[in-house]
Amino acid sequence: MNPTSKLHFLQSAALAVGIIIVFNLFVNFGVRTFYPAPKYEQYCAPELGTKAYEDRASCEGEGRSGLWYETGAYPKNGPYPARPMISPNQIPEPRGWCDIYHTCNQQFNGVQEVYNRNVFVILVIAGIIALVLGSFIRVAAAVSSGFIFGGIVSLVVGSVRYWSNMHDYLRFVILGIALAALVVIGYMKLRKTT
Repeated sequence: MNPTSKLHFLQSAALAVGIIIVFNLFVNFGVRTFYPAPKYEQYCAPELGTKAYEDRASCEGEGRSGLWYETGAYPKNGPYPARPMISPNQIPEPRGWCDIYHTCNQQFNGVQEVYNRNVFVILVIAGIIALVLGSFIRVAAAVSSGFIFGGIVSLVVGSVRYWSNMHDYLRFVILGIALAALVVIGYMKLRKTT
């Protein structure tokens, strides 16, 4: 490989990597700008945790969103109450503890799941557009490769973001579509070069 072709290869690779990075930053910052994520504080006010809830009525009553656990009835997966490091003779054994964030956490998690699903759809659409665009660009191989790889990264990021909430059948369908798209694009691109 002569120095001119090495330089051309490096320039093409740098351009392709730049397109991959900038395309995905563009899409993700566009989502963040025009479709902001829900904020935890909108659902669970920080001041909820500043008060003491010593019984079921103060925890669950009057519109509060807490859930009272009797002593010995802690949930299997936490959260667990903080226990002060003092002598057992100084305070009586508590009757239970309050998870004051129980209901608002559930509300936030529900909204967050819908948000992640919608962002997944946006990133998949952007990835498919980039794949199609990259497969039809014929003049500049570096630009074509940048868009194809950028689309693949967008598909992966979108899938990872929503993967834990996705049902198995949807995972199967998404992976099948992605595999089919990659095979078709690979066949189109490689057929032209051979």
